[in-house]
Amino acid sequence: MQPLDSALAEQNGTSDFPAYFVYSAGKEKYLGYDPIVNKVGDATNIAKFDVAPTADSFTFFN
Repeated sequence: MQPLDSALAEQNGTSDFPAYFVYSAGKEKYLGYDPIVNKVGDATNIAKFDVAPTADSFTFFN
């Protein structure tokens, strides 16, 4: 998770917004969340997928 968290911080410069992201580590797929993308150390895994996720895999509420 640390390399991914660092990459998010580097890519997003001074942005202080939250972000959800999907990433893979080997053959495993994860949903992650980072409350402040330009700060290293806050990103976390939320869910692990048994199959590759699609847009239908997610439901977001406002």
